[in-house]
Amino acid sequence: MKRLSVILTLTAAMLGFIPSHLAAADDVVDTLGFIVKTQNAEALEVLVEDKGLEIGPLITYPNPSDEVLEVFGCYFIVTIPQELHSIQNSIVDELETLPGVEYVEPNLSIPVELHVEQGTMQESFQNPFNMPDTFDDPYTPNDPMFPNQYGPQITKVDWAWNLSTGEGVKIAILDAGFDVHHEDLIDNLDLENAYDFTDDDTIVDGLQHGTWVTGIAGAKIDNGIGIAGVAGNSSILPLRVIGGSGQLHPYLVKAIIYAADKEARVISMSIGTIVPSQTTEDAIDYVWERGVFVCASAGNSNKDELPYPASYGHVMSVGGTDSEDERWDDGDHGSNFGSNVDVYAPADSIFTTDLDDSYGYPSFPSGTSFSAPHVAGLAALIWDVHPDWTNQQVWDKIIESADTITIDKGKVLRMNACKALDIVPGITEHPVAETAEWKVLSSIGQRIVLKYHDLPQGFHASIFDATGRKVDEIESPAQKGVLTWGENHSPGVYFIVLGDKEVSVQKVILIE
Repeated sequence: MKRLSVILTLTAAMLGFIPSHLAAADDVVDTLGFIVKTQNAEALEVLVEDKGLEIGPLITYPNPSDEVLEVFGCYFIVTIPQELHSIQNSIVDELETLPGVEYVEPNLSIPVELHVEQGTMQESFQNPFNMPDTFDDPYTPNDPMFPNQYGPQITKVDWAWNLSTGEGVKIAILDAGFDVHHEDLIDNLDLENAYDFTDDDTIVDGLQHGTWVTGIAGAKIDNGIGIAGVAGNSSILPLRVIGGSGQLHPYLVKAIIYAADKEARVISMSIGTIVPSQTTEDAIDYVWERGVFVCASAGNSNKDELPYPASYGHVMSVGGTDSEDERWDDGDHGSNFGSNVDVYAPADSIFTTDLDDSYGYPSFPSGTSFSAPHVAGLAALIWDVHPDWTNQQVWDKIIESADTITIDKGKVLRMNACKALDIVPGITEHPVAETAEWKVLSSIGQRIVLKYHDLPQGFHASIFDATGRKVDEIESPAQKGVLTWGENHSPGVYFIVLGDKEVSVQKVILIE
């Protein structure tokens, strides 16, 4: 059995809370007691009653699934009253020796020093970066502030949007508070299942940090306002895990499990601590087995190390780069690095959503809190195209498709959404028969109705995306000369091959 010591410091892994001070001993709120995993609840209850302690289940959110209760019903929070703190160590010794106990670890509440004033943003509507036009045919959304975003360009997300916008894939953002009424977020938010674990209610407002992160991953694309999120048609599940005192654990544990319960396919955590937690790792291993992809910030300490949860084996750790494709480093703070950082993504001077329908660049600091939601969005893009893939396949695709770039610490991988979706830049035209005469009759949502002047009944049509991958087949349209298609596919460039013994026509179309 492993007993985890009470560590009194918090790492600088969370953008809105970086750099954290090293908490002094008298800063740590230790009245929360301990988390006990045991297969013998009766023995634990006897000790608790005998010592005058308090006990409760780890899982307290409404309507947990039967599977969650089966797996995590053996985790309990034991609270030691203030008057017994002088004998706390002996109580822990007794807890550890109880029959059925697998481990005991501290249930810590660690205060966090905010290093950025609430509401501080540098609003700008001009692109300050001179990005080379290195893409043959990127997709340009109609969001008016998209030119302020260099992230989708440098990672080729704008090319990927031709095929995928993360339609229907749910991303859980575990953070410190959200503006759930923001004009560019509200259409993508899963407010029915949003939850605040710090207050045990459904009101998830709080610090602006979560609003920044959410905009990067899932601001609505092509709605004519604001910016475009990496997965701009995904579903975002906002979960608050940081309260006013800065408590992270066990709210993080509960939120991780809850996210899987609510069918999130991706979990993004722009948070971190140097305090290891077996319970948190158990939760991450559980959701991984449920097929969830998990990523977290690599931290802003400018060191060859990782905080938790980025250190856990089933979490993709995401370092940070800048607009010049170099490691983000402003001197005082910078992206952590080293062999344990799995992949990098933009982290410096990111234009994103802010409170009260506003937008801008967080004035200070930049950080890997911004890089993690880029990768979370990429996972959603991949799953939109490959809904049957496992989380391991998504993980492997992100890594194998990443660009190798050279930073001050050597060669590293930086995400490339274009390659992750197997797009070959340069496919801008397809052969079209001279007799092909298509006419758009109407467009309803993503359904488009086309007419070909000599289209017979009973023919076969194959639909391909811009990479040449077959995405659909159509047989025997009901009306001669009319083809209806597109309602189940993301916006992008497609071409149609009409194939029988007499007809072979290709035509590029754009679903709008």
